[in-house]
This record gives sequence, structure tokens and C-alpha cells, in this order.
Amino acid sequence: MSLDRLFSHWQGLPPARQRLLAVGWLLVALMAAYVAGRPLLNGWQDALRWRQLAIEAQALAQSRALVADDWGALGQASGVVLTEVREADGDWSVEGRLPRAGALAALVERVVAQGWRVEAWAVRRDAEGLAFTLVARPAGREPMR
Repeated sequence: MSLDRLFSHWQGLPPARQRLLAVGWLLVALMAAYVAGRPLLNGWQDALRWRQLAIEAQALAQSRALVADDWGALGQASGVVLTEVREADGDWSVEGRLPRAGALAALVERVVAQGWRVEAWAVRRDAEGLAFTLVARPAGREPMR
């Protein structure tokens, strides 16, 4: 069907029918634009979220390499007594004594401020008072399983 023939057919329709068809085609065009535009909008929003995430990741504190002496200083600043400090594959396992339960929270805050993640900790009461164990890992490494 040629365009001239289609136009003459359109002119032959009653005005009410022309308006109804025009509204119908407008609705179809809007729906097609929505279906085509929705993934584009979602992709744009995802790109913005990834960009924001990259900015936040750059702002994170980098893990500072720790040695046993650093753990001693962290323990002393937190008010805990460290009895054993071991490193294995870049992770640190720390054991010690607590004068009060809140002292462990202070130690954890200081460890996190150094860019490390506390993977596990435990507090137990024994004959000498409160004892704790703590396992820390650099923040950039995979969590322990």
C-alpha cells in the first residue's frame, strides 16, 4: 500500500474515527517509548550507583601492615593486656586479658581504624577474670568462612 493510498484512505474516514486512531497510535508510541527507555534509564541509574560506589571505595581507609609491636601499642592504648599475638597468612590472632568488657570494644575500634576487619572474637570468664580472643584480617581480603 503506497503512502498516497494510505493518506486518501485516512481522509475518507470519519473525523471521530480519525481521532480514535490517532489516540490509539499515540498510545502505542508512548508504550513503545516506555519499553525502549526503561532499560536505558535503569542502565544510567546503575552507572551512577557504580560511580558513587567507586568514589566511596577510594575513600575507604587502606589496611596498614601491622607487626606484633603495633598490636602491643593498640592493646596498651585500649587498656587490654595481650598474652599472645600470632600471625598466619596475613591474618592476626590475638589473645589477652580484659580489665572490663568495654575494653575489647575500644581495641576493635582501633583495629578497624587501621583498616583491618575483625572476623571473629570471643570473651570468656576464667579464674583470673575476663579473657578474649580476636581474629583480624586486612579489610581488602575476602572474609573468612
